[in-house]
Order: sequence, then C-alpha cells, then structure tokens
Amino acid sequence: MSQVRPRSDPNESKYLCCCGCHVMTGAKIVASIYTVVAVGIIALIDTIALPRIFFLPSQEAYNTHWAFTGLCTLVAILVISSLWFGLIRERQECLVPAIICSIIGLILTIVHTIFGLSVLFLQRISIRNAFNSAVQETIEAGAFFVICVCSFVLQCWFFLIFYNAYHHIKYMRSSSTDGIVHNQQSEQVYIAVPKENPEP
Repeated sequence: MSQVRPRSDPNESKYLCCCGCHVMTGAKIVASIYTVVAVGIIALIDTIALPRIFFLPSQEAYNTHWAFTGLCTLVAILVISSLWFGLIRERQECLVPAIICSIIGLILTIVHTIFGLSVLFLQRISIRNAFNSAVQETIEAGAFFVICVCSFVLQCWFFLIFYNAYHHIKYMRSSSTDGIVHNQQSEQVYIAVPKENPEP
C-alpha cells in the first residue's frame, strides 16, 4: 500500500510561535527548559533539603517530608518523560499531563500573588507610622507584583505552545488516517461476475 502524505493544514499560521518558529520546535524548546529546571530542583533538593531532613523534630515529620519530596520528584519525571515521548513520537495524549501541570501552575501563581500582596499590605498597615518602612514596603510590593505578572505571562505563553502543539499533532494524525482510508477505498477493485442464467 502506498504511503499517503498528510494534507496541508490551511491554518498552519496559528501553529507558529514567535520569530516564525513552528509550534513543535517551540514545544521542544519549552520542554528542554522544563527539563533543566526539574533537574536543577532535584539536584537542589539532594544537596540542600535532604541533609536538613535528619534534623526534623520527629519521625513523623521526617517520613512526611521524605514522602512529599519523593512524590514531587516522581511526578516531575513522569510528566517530563510523557511530554518528550509525545513530542518525539507525535502522540497528543502524552502532552495532556504537561498541559494540566501548566494550568495548575497558572492557578498557583494567581494564589501566590494574592497571598503575597495581602501579606505585604498587612505589613504596611502595621508599620504605617514609619514613613521609610512604608516606602520600602511599597517598592517591594510593586516589584513582587511585576515578577508575578511576568511569571504568569510566561506560563500562559508556555501553556499556549503546548496547547497548540497538542492540536497540531491531533490534526496531522487525523489527516494521515483520513488519507489512508481514502487511498484504501480508491484502490478497491470491483469485479463483475456474470449471472448463471442471464435473462433473454
């Protein structure tokens, strides 16, 4: 059976990132960034957090801390492995864990921003008689807000890249399947069999 190339996507322009980069290339770049960050966090846990576990006040706190650290590491490995497998083998369902984690990250960023600004606002109220301290708190609150907004925008961008990569792979796979089915139907041969007793 002859191979059928996927049909060209009429909306291919929406599968482009900044600077004309294709969304699949952009998704691999973002996946590389996530991989480096995950490896860095795991290495940081091994070098800083794990030695401090032995100084926790109780065995229960030690077990809880160890279980939470191991669980986060396992989830990060599974999500990143699934992401790379989906991008390399072009399986859109393998991108779902990364998309879900991106949504969770956006929600946590919003919660962190609201909580952090609330704490800074309460601190400003408690020291409102000190002018210099109030000015410093205002500057810190503004810098914190700018950092959170930049983080939120960056995460939204990464989410859109994964989301568009998901739909691009889904479209290409569906196009390939439709093309193969159409080719199989067009290659069917119909043979006419004469009747045993033809009518006069």
